[in-house]
Amino acid sequence: MAAAARLVEAAVAAQQANLLQPDKVGLDTTMWITAVERAWALEVKHAVESNKELEPLSDMWYAHHAIIAQGNLDEALRRIQIMQTFRQEYKINHSVEQAHHYLSELIEQQPGFLLNLDVDLEQQISVNAFDVGCFNPTKALQTDPKNAGRRAADCKAIGVS
Repeated sequence: MAAAARLVEAAVAAQQANLLQPDKVGLDTTMWITAVERAWALEVKHAVESNKELEPLSDMWYAHHAIIAQGNLDEALRRIQIMQTFRQEYKINHSVEQAHHYLSELIEQQPGFLLNLDVDLEQQISVNAFDVGCFNPTKALQTDPKNAGRRAADCKAIGVS
């Protein structure tokens, strides 16, 4: 695993120096962020880490918010605050136990929807397959009794009865 981390670090350094030749290194770089996007993401990360009211995120989420906001730090922080409020309101903690709980509920609620869930923790990749034709939005939107009124309005808004 340490060798893989060193390979990624070397590839990132080469990309930053604009020397990376994917065909020779053997890495797919199509989803890598640009140097400008990386600078935006680092700015967002430093701002979040220095703000005691905001919870730390993964580097992927810093990059996500930075790219969506196109370098506008205030906009990125506004979006991060909104998502933090959402996670707190719905008690989302990103634990393995919580993921297992909700996947189990999804499988029970939407039979046939989740076809495959394959996670490689060493490489930090996940391949998921879904049959969207098996997804029943009415069931999904009307499950939580606490939100029944809001969910019913959501159903009506998207034309689901």
